[in-house]
Amino acid sequence: TPAATISASPTRVRSGSNSTITWSAENVQGSCTISGPGVNQTVPSTACAVPSTSVTATISAQSVYQISCTGATDSVVVNLLPLIEEF
Repeated sequence: TPAATISASPTRVRSGSNSTITWSAENVQGSCTISGPGVNQTVPSTACAVPSTSVTATISAQSVYQISCTGATDSVVVNLLPLIEEF
């Protein structure tokens, strides 16, 4: 069965901070597309797998990252921490 996974660490950041986006896929044919703010890659599968890869993305707004392969997709959301001002 095709399987694709994508994750972010951390999933909650302050605006302008970085999150590491990591993805992989198994039992897929063809290629997988990884998309989201600052990330747009098409990765060919080798022996029906896409090896685990990661990139660092700078987050300035709520961001959705997705991996899309034939028969398998996954997504992750990176949220912004609220800006708290003291009175």
